[in-house]
Amino acid sequence: HDELIQMLSHHYFLVFDNVSYLREAQSDALCRAVTGEGFSKRKLYTDDEDKIFSFRTAIALNGINAVPQKPDLLDRSVLIEVERIPGDQRKTEEELASFETEKPRILAGIFDVLSKAIAIRNEVIIKDKPRMADFAVWGEAISRAMGCPEGKFISEYFDNIKFQNEEAVSANIIGEVLLEF
Repeated sequence: HDELIQMLSHHYFLVFDNVSYLREAQSDALCRAVTGEGFSKRKLYTDDEDKIFSFRTAIALNGINAVPQKPDLLDRSVLIEVERIPGDQRKTEEELASFETEKPRILAGIFDVLSKAIAIRNEVIIKDKPRMADFAVWGEAISRAMGCPEGKFISEYFDNIKFQNEEAVSANIIGEVLLEF
């Protein structure tokens, strides 16, 4: 737990790759990290001094299955389901080298969209806000900046929340039995 807190307090964005499961304490720590956390512990070589960690961190979890299982972490997540790359479409490192030449143009596009989103963000009004309200407002602003129709992002986001709820129920053996019943 202390090592996780240490990592979260020193990085703005952390990626945890190939995660199979999270213990309850890890899930709780990630929840607090996404919305903001303060944590203190005794400073080394002292009897009465505290070391205070304060952070808010963006986190990516990658795994074969839906890694977040607890509803509170799912509420703070966006689940993205990707398909396996067919064997005839897989690329070698050498074939992927051309991506390096495209990175500056991709980054420029991201900055263009972000500057437009910043300009229109205060115009975005969401009537029924989800738990991660700021994320939803920014997501809608970015969606509009990319040329999507008003409400497109928020509609997709609510669909994702529904998917998260289904994942939470299916991850729980009692929930699965109740659904079957």
